[in-house]
Amino acid sequence: MNLKHYFIGIDLPAEIKSVLNQYTQSLKDSYPFQRWVHPEDYHLTLFFLGACEDEKKQTLINQLYLEITQLAPFQLTLGKAGTFGQVAKPRIFFKDVLKESALVNNQQLIANICERFDYEVDRRPFAPHITLARRWDASFDYEPPSKLEKIWSWSVTEFCFFQTNIKRIPKYEVIATFPLKKSIEGRKDWPI
Repeated sequence: MNLKHYFIGIDLPAEIKSVLNQYTQSLKDSYPFQRWVHPEDYHLTLFFLGACEDEKKQTLINQLYLEITQLAPFQLTLGKAGTFGQVAKPRIFFKDVLKESALVNNQQLIANICERFDYEVDRRPFAPHITLARRWDASFDYEPPSKLEKIWSWSVTEFCFFQTNIKRIPKYEVIATFPLKKSIEGRKDWPI
């Protein structure tokens, strides 16, 4: 049985991972989630694929490369902390990412490509976020952090094809990258 799942997303720059790690470290003693995400696993998911057959996966990677490398780099900005699940006992604790038009349009393009390869598209509205922790584990109810939050932005210059390795920490591994148009000029290692 293949325990590996795949998804397309945005890997975060080291500076943003460090900022998020400092933020989560400041909360851990007061916020008893069962699992805090390893800082190297911070990412923004654009499309979850699940399990993939090798040949279909490689064909999809090739098609994504052809289409994604025509896109322009763009900016992303971290938003506020939030949760998914029950308000008092959340399932997921996250930092949202502002829903910029470039992000939404690029996510939709990737979803359309994946749908052409018969991957099921999530019909829920796209809610860009970076998961920080999972499963509230306390006898008292969750209350949102009251810390003042600085605004952090960064340039997205590539998308990534991730593989999960459930038994490892960190568990997400980039197996292919798709540099955005301005990012590939002059590179000799592309196309793959």
